[in-house]
Amino acid sequence: MFKKICLSMLLVTVAFFSTAALATTNDQALDRIAAVVNDDVITETQLDNQVRLAQAQLKRQNIQMPNTAELRKNILQHMIDLKLQLQLAKRSNIEISNTELNQAIRRLSAQNHLTQAQMYASVQQEGLSIQTFRDQLKKELTVQKLQGQMIASRIQITPQEVNDYLQANPAQTSPQYHLANILIALPDEPTPAQLKTVRDKAEAIVKKLRSGTDFKQLAATESRGSQALQGGDLGWRKAAELPEVFASHVKHMKQGEVAGPIQTPNGFHIIKLLGVKGATKSSASQELEIQTIFLKKTNRSNTQNKINTLTNLRKKSIGGTNFGVLAKKYSEGTNASHGGYMGWVKANQLQKDVANAAFKLRAGEISEPVVVPDGVYLVKVIAKRNVQQSSKARTQEIQELIFRRKLEENVQTFINGLRDQAYIKVM
Repeated sequence: MFKKICLSMLLVTVAFFSTAALATTNDQALDRIAAVVNDDVITETQLDNQVRLAQAQLKRQNIQMPNTAELRKNILQHMIDLKLQLQLAKRSNIEISNTELNQAIRRLSAQNHLTQAQMYASVQQEGLSIQTFRDQLKKELTVQKLQGQMIASRIQITPQEVNDYLQANPAQTSPQYHLANILIALPDEPTPAQLKTVRDKAEAIVKKLRSGTDFKQLAATESRGSQALQGGDLGWRKAAELPEVFASHVKHMKQGEVAGPIQTPNGFHIIKLLGVKGATKSSASQELEIQTIFLKKTNRSNTQNKINTLTNLRKKSIGGTNFGVLAKKYSEGTNASHGGYMGWVKANQLQKDVANAAFKLRAGEISEPVVVPDGVYLVKVIAKRNVQQSSKARTQEIQELIFRRKLEENVQTFINGLRDQAYIKVM
């Protein structure tokens, strides 16, 4: 039931794993130690590499660059969290075989409508070698398998929870909320003094936000959430996917408003409502018949050229030139030889930004260029249709929403427990 990996999210995650992504030399064999984690260490060079990768990532996302020392401190905490999970996986004999790794790479390529060569090119544009990418993807999959065995397998969803959701959302329509989150983590069993310290820190962050400090910048330096380097962005979610304490707040918030600190078992959260979508037909109950034109990024500086090319192709198609003919001539996607035709697709079969653009279109319309990590898309909607969900499918969808919420809530609690049992010393 884990979420499928998409390339944009994976590159974010891989950055945290890529402790060797930037070349080191033999002169660094006796590196200074940044932190001791049980019987292992994180070196200063590894930490420096992560900071540089994170700064490049924040720059690509147009997030205001935070103070380097504060960013460095937060990244080190994320590195400790990841190392603890990998250590437990090793002790538990949890491994990823080469077959599993190759299958994951094939799935990843297919989900992003890329050939394997195109995906590797995208990875290299992010500053990672192919071998480093494979090594770090293996670590990411190891952590996913660990969490599957230690957390996901223990999650239970009762019929009452499903019924409660159905009563609150009787039709296949419900609002969606675009949220950002800053998590100030608590130990697994905090003392009163620790609770006060963390609450005071969270309240100080709220004051900074209300005085004008950028939310995304603070998320990068302060949040222990997995989306920290994305400015804390949780994306669009239905109420069932949100922790209950979040849902009770967002229903009464205005766009741009900040709420918190909100206490949960794993810490204090500060949330910001970035947007609300009304109760419209769920994209899960709709399908689109589409064609696409895809242009790869060959380097980080040529994105605007690709956008300009696709803008001109869009004008030509609107002016009467057949979209399929243009796709055959210009598209670099795997479906180019078929005129960019992808058939009928659901939202979860497309990259998030592509789906968001496509499902807003009417039949016959063409999107503006859509930028994704590996290139730029142009999407034409040929037709739309509603797919009537069976009672069983509706129940499964709700169970998946609730499952994702519970998994996310439990992951940080799981990590906090590992920390409580570990020897950690930051040098």
